[in-house]
Amino acid sequence: MSLPITAVVLAAGKGTRMRSPLPKVLHQVGGRAMVLRLMDSLNQAEIADAVVVTGFESQMVVDEVQAAYPNTRFAEQTEQLGTAHAVQQAVPQLPEQECTVVIVYGDAPLIPAQALQQLVTEHEAQGNDLTTITATAEDPTGFGRIVRDAQGNFVQTVECKECTAEQKEITEVSTCLYAVSSSVLREFLPQIDNNNAKGEYYLTALEGLALQAGKKVGTIDGGEADLLVGVNSLDQLAVAEVAWQEQKRAYYLANGVKMHDPFTVYFSYDTKLEPGCVIGPNVLFHQGVTVCEGVVLEGFASLQNCTIGSGSTVHAFSHVNGATIGENNAVGPFARLRPGAELAADVKVGNFVEIKKSTIGQGTKVNHLSYVGDAQVGAQVNVGAGLVTANYNRLTGEKAQTTVGDGASIGANNTLVAPVTVGAQAFTAAGATVRKDVPPAALGYSENTQKTKLDYVKPTQKSA
Repeated sequence: MSLPITAVVLAAGKGTRMRSPLPKVLHQVGGRAMVLRLMDSLNQAEIADAVVVTGFESQMVVDEVQAAYPNTRFAEQTEQLGTAHAVQQAVPQLPEQECTVVIVYGDAPLIPAQALQQLVTEHEAQGNDLTTITATAEDPTGFGRIVRDAQGNFVQTVECKECTAEQKEITEVSTCLYAVSSSVLREFLPQIDNNNAKGEYYLTALEGLALQAGKKVGTIDGGEADLLVGVNSLDQLAVAEVAWQEQKRAYYLANGVKMHDPFTVYFSYDTKLEPGCVIGPNVLFHQGVTVCEGVVLEGFASLQNCTIGSGSTVHAFSHVNGATIGENNAVGPFARLRPGAELAADVKVGNFVEIKKSTIGQGTKVNHLSYVGDAQVGAQVNVGAGLVTANYNRLTGEKAQTTVGDGASIGANNTLVAPVTVGAQAFTAAGATVRKDVPPAALGYSENTQKTKLDYVKPTQKSA
């Protein structure tokens, strides 16, 4: 019969080598804090009960984790005295009844859920009291080495600084990922001492104490170490980012998304792309982007918190943040859609157009050099080049609304001074400054008589 499972997530480290005021586990990979990526893997592995051990900037870590996983419990390690000491802080938070405890690290953002599932499955199937994942490292520097006897049985983990010259040649390393009976933790954690080169309480010492007491200790092969170990510096963080991005690119390429230059496309953890999309070079997906079937994203686009409807094209050098783009739209090049921009189907937004907090109706065209803010623009509207909705009152700080009815035509170089309404089927003449409402089917224009000065340019005599 399987025991209940509780995870202990070690997230107390400062990350001194990162030279950052941010707690190490809150540095991001793929736009998500490393500790949350680890929590995601636990959740996918159906390990829902968790205790997170915090330390440096404890409240920052608590706030970040609780926002995503509100049922998480926390323990604080006020002094960073080693991994065994950190786990000891979590023991009072464990269930009173016997359970299996999965010990993981909040700075290991690439651990796949499958590895955690395998750890628990093998631990239960082998009837172990303690099971650890080992891995192979091409360069084992800095890792604890796995020592085995002549028959290949696990003997102990030796921390890197404690290794002999012969042991340093071992390439099988410890990941310090464990499944362990809670009774083993309660019995043996207090027996671990800090009589070692670093003066810390090493969690790896738990293995030897358990073996000496006749407990069953087993290992499973986790493959390459790269996906299983923690991040301790900014260069390692960059390596983790590259590895994760490569995984994401491979996933989408295998699932019907075409990329012209995959290595220049960067994804967020929550990017959603449907099959049939085409992605140009140097496209950046920030958080909250959903791209539907058949969308074409030309190069050098930046996307964040937006949805792009099927069949639409976002031309090069466009920025889209907080916007909804309907089906069969054409946006850009050099367009900027800001938060609250909502485009219906068949809309065209052209070069050097900025839209903010506005709805644009079906079939409407805003093709050139315009700013549309705090507006409701109806269907089948044609907007000439150079429209500005003058919506901001600097003295009051208020932003007024502009409304343009269905089928209206806005002339070139217009300024619509909000609050103002241009009715359905109405026209505004080129160069108009519209301060009063224009009724449906009417023409709004500004009284500005053209004057001409003759002989403005004097003829010049050409030299011989």
